[in-house]
Amino acid sequence: MTDPHEPADRENDSAPAQPDDAATAAEGAASKGTTSDATDADAATAVEPRTPAEPPLDTAAIQTAARTAARERASEIRTQQRKSDRRRTWLLRGGLVTGIVAVVVVVTFVIISFASPSQRGPRNMLSDGIRIGTDLKALRTGSLGPGEAPTESRNQDGAIPIRIYVDYFQPDSAKFAKANAKQLRSWVSDGAATLEIHPIALSSKSGSDQYALRAANAAGCVAEFAPDSFLDFHVALLAAQPSQESGGMSDARILAVAKDAKVQSMSDVTSCVESRRFGKWVQAASNRAVNGPLPGTKVKAVSATPLVLLGATQFVPSSYSNSQDLARAFVQANGGDFTQDESASPSPSASPSDAASAPAAG
Repeated sequence: MTDPHEPADRENDSAPAQPDDAATAAEGAASKGTTSDATDADAATAVEPRTPAEPPLDTAAIQTAARTAARERASEIRTQQRKSDRRRTWLLRGGLVTGIVAVVVVVTFVIISFASPSQRGPRNMLSDGIRIGTDLKALRTGSLGPGEAPTESRNQDGAIPIRIYVDYFQPDSAKFAKANAKQLRSWVSDGAATLEIHPIALSSKSGSDQYALRAANAAGCVAEFAPDSFLDFHVALLAAQPSQESGGMSDARILAVAKDAKVQSMSDVTSCVESRRFGKWVQAASNRAVNGPLPGTKVKAVSATPLVLLGATQFVPSSYSNSQDLARAFVQANGGDFTQDESASPSPSASPSDAASAPAAG
């Protein structure tokens, strides 16, 4: 006999089987999930390749290469340094030679320019005289160095060179200047002549006062420091010539004459005159003139003053107070014929009105 509750029990017995199936399903799903994750991980591993490991650095090789490069660079630097040193050596040698030459030139210039009076003459008197040109300005020259002989001046084309050796204490020198001053200035201004003046000291009557020497020294001072004032000073000094019995002017009076003649650079001239800077040069130049020879002339030596040379020929007047004698000789030296009317203004010369207003020279 069947139990009426039996089917229910069977249902109850079969009911727990369902959870087991669900668990199984869950486990299967979990298993699938695990498999899927593993597959994804494997896929990821396959997509990203691994970087191969770098080999270890060869430190010794690197250091060797660095040392080699350093040695090569050092060698290049030494080579460049040697070249630079050689260039510097040659430059130093060249500079030393140039420096030595420059020093010699400078020393020579200093010796000549600033030596004591016994060692050099005045500037602008390289011939022992100072030359006045067309514009009545002095020709610039150097000075005579120790033991040097005078250098003959070169004359400008077409002009007759007139040279005058003058002692500022000789009366005939003053007479000649007074008589011939204007026409000499006129000829020089016109370019017909050049005038070269040689101050010397021959006067025996100067005595212990030595005026002739002091006056010539003053002329040298003006030639050095105020050369363009020389002609005016020369004329003024002869015009102020004292009598032979007076013993000559003092240095202060000579400087007053220079100031009145508007000589430039009076401070330097004053110092030069008072120190008799060129006194020994005056003595040497006077000895050269007296002993000869006189360059560029037929005259052997100076025996008296004034000695006037027209070109290479000595001019000997009938009287130093006669201006016509010099005018005649000058015109004839130019190849012309002298007439009495030409005595005041021989060709070439300034007009009579210009000659009358011109300051004295000579």
